[in-house]
Amino acid sequence: MKNSLNNNENKKINIDTIVTFCKDNARYVSAGVLTVILVVVLAVTAANNGKSDSKKEGTKQEQVADAQDEYAVNENKELNSLIGQYYGLYASGDVDGLAQIATPLSDMEKSYIQLMSGYVESYSNIDCYTKQGLEKNSYLVSATYDMKFNGVDGTVPGMESFYVRTNKDGKLYIDNLYSSFNSQMQETDVDPDVEALIEKFKESADVKALQADFQNRYTQTVTADANLQNAVNSVTDGIKNWASNYVAQQAAAEQAAAEQAAADAAAQQAAADAAAQQAAAEAAAQQAAAEQAAAEAAAQQAAAEAAAQQAAADQAAQQQQDTNNGLNYLPEGTTLTANDAYNIRVSMSETSDKVGTTAIGDSLKVVLSYQEGWTKVEWKGKTGYIKTELLLKN
Repeated sequence: MKNSLNNNENKKINIDTIVTFCKDNARYVSAGVLTVILVVVLAVTAANNGKSDSKKEGTKQEQVADAQDEYAVNENKELNSLIGQYYGLYASGDVDGLAQIATPLSDMEKSYIQLMSGYVESYSNIDCYTKQGLEKNSYLVSATYDMKFNGVDGTVPGMESFYVRTNKDGKLYIDNLYSSFNSQMQETDVDPDVEALIEKFKESADVKALQADFQNRYTQTVTADANLQNAVNSVTDGIKNWASNYVAQQAAAEQAAAEQAAADAAAQQAAADAAAQQAAAEAAAQQAAAEQAAAEAAAQQAAAEAAAQQAAADQAAQQQQDTNNGLNYLPEGTTLTANDAYNIRVSMSETSDKVGTTAIGDSLKVVLSYQEGWTKVEWKGKTGYIKTELLLKN
């Protein structure tokens, strides 16, 4: 079952239905018939509800009870107590209490009930005319009563129809889907089988006779009392004002809800954007840190490699130095590269003539080292002698 109050367009149409119904049936009010919308007094006006026959298509007529059976009057004490409790709560505007025994009760009907409680003081002399409903322990009920307006002497007779069912705990409750209000407003979808039974019930001869009797009594009562007629007119005007205000309130509430939803969405988007920006900034910072770490690691690696190369060179040099320090001669055939300017002598004497002087980078080949501390070398196709200790430091 879907509630049309969830749809703004349907909500507007439903409330306009009330206003239109009041305007279209003004002649009935002036003639003394208080319609179903005006306090839901006479169920006879349900024929003016304009229900579509299409909702009844496909009804399983074989499941519809024979609504032509005679009334049982005030035979079910529990049912009479339920209906009496209903009218007591209705007059006081106690919608929470009503919702416990008449369900479902829509927000619009709750608002309407609270409006009506401002006009109606009490219901008395309640009688229940019942017939069997569609299911076991369900009832079609015509409730008759006398209604008193606030601040007005006298009462007016009224009549209303209910569909009463038994819950899983075995207690009776009013199935408010078939209330006079929902029948007029059509806020909620109903079971076509039950609806067909109710329509058959309303069309039965004894129900029509009861309706006609109460309509006549109502007409005579209101026509004879100007104060009661004025009260009816006040109720009519009050319902029209309520309808207009309800539309405005619901529209304002929906507008406020839409604006709040938009504001919440904007706030969520802003928070999401801020979070995305923060995440991007953190990602960029992490990327920069990673790149810096990579650069530092590369620099450390390069430094480590350079240090390793230097260490290897130092170690080779040290090994060479150690090797050289352990020798006082150079092996025959060793080739050296001069790292200084060496004087090459004709003989093993520092006073002997020079064959020449090497330049740094010149190649020298050892011919033979002598115990006298000199080494004979080949240099640029020439032979001569150089102090062995100089070559050992080379």
